[in-house]
Amino acid sequence: MDIQVVCVSWGTRYGPEVVNGLCRAVRARCSRPVRFVCISDRPAAAYDPGVDGRPFPAFARLLPSVGWGCFLKLSIFAPNLLDPDLPTIYLDLDTIVRGDIARLTDELTRHGGLLMLRNHMTPTWRLPFPLWPGAYYFGNSSVMAFRPGEFTHIFERFNEASLEDARGRVPGHLRTDDRFISRAARGRLRVFSTGLAVKFAQEYVSAWPAWQRVKSALPWVRRRRRDQVAVTFAGSAFKPERLAMVEPGEVLHHKGRRVYWATPEFSDYFRALREEITPPAAGRPAAPACAAGIRPGGPSTRPAGGRSARTRIDP
Repeated sequence: MDIQVVCVSWGTRYGPEVVNGLCRAVRARCSRPVRFVCISDRPAAAYDPGVDGRPFPAFARLLPSVGWGCFLKLSIFAPNLLDPDLPTIYLDLDTIVRGDIARLTDELTRHGGLLMLRNHMTPTWRLPFPLWPGAYYFGNSSVMAFRPGEFTHIFERFNEASLEDARGRVPGHLRTDDRFISRAARGRLRVFSTGLAVKFAQEYVSAWPAWQRVKSALPWVRRRRRDQVAVTFAGSAFKPERLAMVEPGEVLHHKGRRVYWATPEFSDYFRALREEITPPAAGRPAAPACAAGIRPGGPSTRPAGGRSARTRIDP
């Protein structure tokens, strides 16, 4: 069976070369036929022939407190935009594809529902009942697996919720796509194992350099990282255009922490994107047409905050 891969591109931060590079990386490593869809405010951009550019669907209205990243990512759940029955993988554009994404759809076939990235360590999604009324596991939406026809209610509920609050007060679960999707998929949400897909900051970054060095040397951690299919780089410090230029030992700042860059293979991957070639298998050993009056704007950034700490990254 074909695999449907979808990404979302808006504004000017990521050009067509990033979309093309992601598509090439997926196709180069996938063991099954891939249909690659990019939902974009520039559906006719200079995408590769293998990229199917499609415009954004119409939304009910823009919520003042909801960022564009949340608002537009929910397009992937719009009815009739994607093939409703195909196993579908969503990837943020700041995600590195290191392995066969068919392994992600195999997980979807085994468990069903909607799979997201692990966002915190307590696996409350495993419980047969919520810890309290209305509780839900808060996943990360940078990498997801689902069948579109089973989750069109997410898009519809977002439009309904945006019309209900005429005074512009936005509940917490509407402020980010992660929270809204997690809440709307409550009861059917699972997370990928860390052997399949991870957030870079969660897997490779630590406030305690000595512990991170020990962790990176553990045999099962090395095997896990070697076999991971996708690593996503959430956070303003870890964007492709920045990481492509970083040299080993250079200091980055992530949430108030000093990060010492020690993974040049990831820089090589993003550098290949800029050169519009198929990115290498990073880290591997040896081998919108929106509602009237609404237009996507530029990306928002979040200032770094929190306590200062020394953080080291080890491959």
